[in-house]
Amino acid sequence: GFVGLGPVAKVDTERLRRAAAVAQAKAAEVGVAAFALQIGAASLGEVTPEAAGMAIAEGLALGAYRYQPPSKERSKEGKATACQVALHGGNKAAEAAFANGLHLGQIAAAATVFARDLENHPSNLCTPTALAKAAQRLAGGRIRCKVLDRAAMQKLGMGALLGVAAGSSQPPKFVVLEYRVPKAKTNVCV
Repeated sequence: GFVGLGPVAKVDTERLRRAAAVAQAKAAEVGVAAFALQIGAASLGEVTPEAAGMAIAEGLALGAYRYQPPSKERSKEGKATACQVALHGGNKAAEAAFANGLHLGQIAAAATVFARDLENHPSNLCTPTALAKAAQRLAGGRIRCKVLDRAAMQKLGMGALLGVAAGSSQPPKFVVLEYRVPKAKTNVCV
């Protein structure tokens, strides 16, 4: 099958992202386990190969996203689970940039899926403790995680947050994630 991008002058990353999601949805609809997506370099217009790769990887992953509650039995719904993507008609540098973009897009999409799963969990599963554990799994490299318990929150004077938490049977947690860049001169967010 084909997925049209429209006039080359109107091709942008959002259009590529949506086209990849449409291709993934169609493959899932017909029940294939794997498919290939071929992109013509000339069809990218002003979009750089790296940005195109990122958009396509995000579209494939996020177009396939379906929340699945934790369960002993996984849904047996047929989905297209594997996709090979290739850029044709570009030079070696463009193909390398496209491949790098695919890699970066897969990372970004995995992060989005991680956040969507947390958001979609019911509150009896996404408790403050479970959320803190999820945040701790992100730690490593440049990311640091600190989890404050009730005592630490009291010491810092977080009365309003503790007041809200008083209505819950779950112990409160306050999660601090820090992304540190070596030699950074300013804070981006506090």
